[in-house]
Order: sequence, then structure tokens, then C-alpha cells
Amino acid sequence: MLHYLKLQPAPFEKIKSGKKDIELRLNDEKRQSMMAGDIIEFTCVKGGERLYAIIVDKTVFASFKELFAHYNKARLGYESGEDASPLDMEIYYCKEEIECFGALAIEIRVLNKCDLEEGNLQKLVAQYAPNNKVLGVNFLRLFYGNSFKGVKKFSVDLSQGWFNFNDNGNSTLIKQNKNSKELIAEFKQGLSEIDFAKWQARYLPSEPLPDADGWELELRFYNGERQIFSGVNAYPKDWNKLLSLLGNYTKIFK
Repeated sequence: MLHYLKLQPAPFEKIKSGKKDIELRLNDEKRQSMMAGDIIEFTCVKGGERLYAIIVDKTVFASFKELFAHYNKARLGYESGEDASPLDMEIYYCKEEIECFGALAIEIRVLNKCDLEEGNLQKLVAQYAPNNKVLGVNFLRLFYGNSFKGVKKFSVDLSQGWFNFNDNGNSTLIKQNKNSKELIAEFKQGLSEIDFAKWQARYLPSEPLPDADGWELELRFYNGERQIFSGVNAYPKDWNKLLSLLGNYTKIFK
């Protein structure tokens, strides 16, 4: 995907020279669509010069204060003698917008003429695009029968950094707080230890039971594909690993 961003002359020249490799933006709806492997066309507002860069990675923060604390100021475009202040971003965005959407750090690599040749560009996009990586997880568990009825839901968006847990209608959300980046990293690691490649699409018991434990797990990937697994009173390998992983985060909400 190609994105278009405008820059003042100073940051444009710093990106062009390689001094600045992180672009700072509000994490609004427009920027939320940006993914690693996408291309950005930067246009200098004075003179109209253009350059192209590929998105290497993106990281969402609750505020520009947290973002500035995370990176070396040189990567953000500041010189050694300059003060790097998150208040500088309030020139472009009001406090209400920042509180609503959070801050986005876009790590980029400038593309040269050789990179922009069709075959080379495709290789770079394949290198950075996380098409085979999980973007989000939705887990639904239904208990029904003579003895008990209940619904539990768990959702996580790995690109935007939020978790949501719903227990019988009582919902709790963690979104873009100071701990969300660490929680997401831990969740990704736990998810990678589950061998979903060996899971079947559907699990059913050999005999029907009066009380049922129904479940559905949906994995959403960066390339738009989805995998859905489900079952009733029957479970795949690594089922306990999955429950243990989700259990670590449901405790946070209580």
C-alpha cells in the first residue's frame, strides 16, 4: 500500500540524508492503516521534492511523552545540542487528539533508485511485510446446559496494543497504556509457542453430553486472512497452553 505524507523542509532533508529514521504522527484512523512493508511517499511542502521510504516497523504509544522517552532523539530528527520535547508535537496536534488516538512512531528506510526497481521493491516488501504474522486474536467460550450458562470473550489487537476481556457482559479494556507495549510483547511470545499448524478446524466429542463447553478461536493476520478453530467438549493439542496464556491476561482485568 502507498501512503502520502507531507513534510517541512528540515525533517524532509533529515530523512533524505538518513539522519532521521523515525517519523512521528498521531495514531488516528488514517495512520492506523499503515503496516510494515507499506511504502510512504514524502513530499516537501516547499519545492515539491519527493522521496520514497518503506515502513520497517511501527509502534503505538499512549502519548508522545512515552514515545520520546523510548527513542534516541537523533532518530527523531533532533541534533545533539537540541532539546527533544514531546510538547513540540502540540504544534501539529491538540492535547485532546493525542489523548484520544495516542502517538505513532513509524520506523522507515529510505529507498534509492535501485530499491525502486520492480523486482527489488517486491523483495523489500516481502522482507518487511508481516503477512504471516498474527494481527489479532478473538476467543469465545460458551458454557451451556442444565447446570450453568455463561459467556466469556477475549480479544487482543497486536498492532494497536489493546486487550479486552468480557465475562458474562462485564467488559474491561486495556488500551494504549504505559504497560500495553510490554503486555503485547509477552502475549506474542506466548502465542508463538502454540503449534496452531497442527490444529483441526473443528473438534467434537465422540458422544453428546448434557453440559456443553463450546469455544471458538479466531486468528487474524496482517494480510487479511483468518483462521477459525472451534469445538464442543473436545480440544486440540496445546489447549492448556492457550488457556494458561489467556488466563495470564484475564487476571489483569480483575
